[in-house]
Amino acid sequence: PYPLLDQPGTDRHKKTIQQRPKLGIPILDKGDLIMKALMKKESGNQYFGFLSAVTLRHLCLEITSSYDNVNSCLANLELYGKNGNKLTKDSWSIVYANTEESPNNCAEMLIDDNNNSCWHSEWKEKKKSFPHRIIIDLGEITTVTGIELRQRHPDMPGNVKELNIFGRPQFFLFKKGQEQ
Repeated sequence: PYPLLDQPGTDRHKKTIQQRPKLGIPILDKGDLIMKALMKKESGNQYFGFLSAVTLRHLCLEITSSYDNVNSCLANLELYGKNGNKLTKDSWSIVYANTEESPNNCAEMLIDDNNNSCWHSEWKEKKKSFPHRIIIDLGEITTVTGIELRQRHPDMPGNVKELNIFGRPQFFLFKKGQEQ
């Protein structure tokens, strides 16, 4: 009955900094490990298919090394469902990041569908030793068959080399304390 253009909406590409609660240190069990991956130092998306479909709600990226051995940086993350299509990110949120360069390179930039923005580990004030971890809440239990990650640029610092991908159908648990 009326044009939708007259309704204000949410800009999915607006850079926002979410204040996440300090949860402690995530407990990552070997049984939650979906796969270990080795990324190439090259432009473009890199797809990693899982051996079998995985049911999860929380996804954890644990970056264990990078090509410069100091920083981590990723421009985009996509997940693929059992039908082979990309999953929508409408209900996704970042619930944990142990390192991020706020506000311009916060963890939310990893899931904003903008290849020109990126998540970057802290590098200005202090540097965080590996592993660098990000936990994403998918908003609902979902079947996933693969993940696609994008390096920022092969000539820039922080190209991810080795990472572990963890997933749980429930929330990850945390133990008290702070990561060093």
